[in-house]
Amino acid sequence: MRYNHYLTFLDVVLVLLMYIPLLLIIGWFYARKYKDTPLYGYFMKGLILKLICGLGFAWLYVYYYGGGDTQMYFRGATKIYNAIYDKGFEAVTMPGILDRGSASTFFTQRFAGIINLFALDSFWACTLLFAALSFLGLWLLFLSFYRLYPHLHKLLAIVTLFIPGVVFWSSGIMKDSICMLFIGVIVYFIQNIFLLRRQLILSALLTIAGFYVIVILKAYIALALILAIALYALMAFKAGITNTAVKIIIMPIAAVLIVVGAALAINQIGESLQRYSLENLAETAQTYQNYHERTSTAGRGGSETRTGSGYTLGEIDYSNPLSIVSKLPVALATTYFRPFIWEVSNPVMLLAALESLIVMLFTIQVIRKTGLFNFFKQIFSQKEILFCFTFAVIFGFAVGFTSYNFGSLVRYKAPCVPFFLIALVLIYDLRPADKQNAEKENMVKRIGGPYTMQQQPS
Repeated sequence: MRYNHYLTFLDVVLVLLMYIPLLLIIGWFYARKYKDTPLYGYFMKGLILKLICGLGFAWLYVYYYGGGDTQMYFRGATKIYNAIYDKGFEAVTMPGILDRGSASTFFTQRFAGIINLFALDSFWACTLLFAALSFLGLWLLFLSFYRLYPHLHKLLAIVTLFIPGVVFWSSGIMKDSICMLFIGVIVYFIQNIFLLRRQLILSALLTIAGFYVIVILKAYIALALILAIALYALMAFKAGITNTAVKIIIMPIAAVLIVVGAALAINQIGESLQRYSLENLAETAQTYQNYHERTSTAGRGGSETRTGSGYTLGEIDYSNPLSIVSKLPVALATTYFRPFIWEVSNPVMLLAALESLIVMLFTIQVIRKTGLFNFFKQIFSQKEILFCFTFAVIFGFAVGFTSYNFGSLVRYKAPCVPFFLIALVLIYDLRPADKQNAEKENMVKRIGGPYTMQQQPS
């Protein structure tokens, strides 16, 4: 029962002499095909950062927080690990092995139990494997947009592979790490289906598998993805029709079919998980808000004083949909730009506040460079931007509206931050050509040297 003693000599040996070298060697073999491109450096540096963040995540929960969900999931993983050796692989789904819990908790523990077979029942090694799988999801997300916008490789790598909060909070034995893996899988293979039209059967199977996992773990992510993919599919279908007359006839029918299909998918998720049905969404949101508000108010050890990590969006009438929708701007601002510096109450929150400040400044810079009207116009100009922005808005609203606790928010928002930043990068790349040329001229004036005006792509 080693999970009661999280760091043993065997753990140190396994992590330093076996798992870190092994994962780096596997990564190096994969990255060799990018040897003469910037992608080689992105992959290796991103993998190393992810493994470091995985160990840091484990250390934070064990020695700073003094416990948390990651240990609970690993305790379940250890039970699965022992049961598999006693009863075979049927123990993974055998009732009575795990303690009582939700379907998402059981799935996470069973998933961790299978990964734990390769980790030799080491909490730290299992964490490294979770971090590596999560990195695979981020890498697939990066590749999805790199293969469409190769000239933006550096910015895309930064906003997908090297955002500290995203990398760190999706590196442990948690639902978030599994979700990050399968979000990347879904985006990459959805692109194969609707845009590249290749590996259709394999892509469809992996997409369905990804949705199956995410619906079990965090159904609201699946809801956001379905709506974003519906718009993406509609715009991809529109781009594939060159005849104007056919487009006028077909597009309304396609729009209705895609919208109806998305609505049916959402309703099916709602029927499977009753709390996410359309009529229960407001009640579910209120339940999450109350839980997280109690968490931020109660503090550790059952004290009655506020911990300083809670926030509120003001008065909300949950029976009035307009009252809920009116909180969209403040909920999105909370997700992507908070906590503010003056809301910091501990070192972990300070790092989150600094990151949020950088995201806010980058957003302001993009709006300033493109112009407010043009900023919103560009959202609808390309299907990739609309896809990212739709997912970022729905997901961002969901977590900002329900978290009510900055400690939970910084972890919950990790999957949507890359999409928000990718959308900003793509919008920035589409800023008017005269502004791009003016920026180049100003740069040359500052540093000196010749300048040649280049024609901008239309």
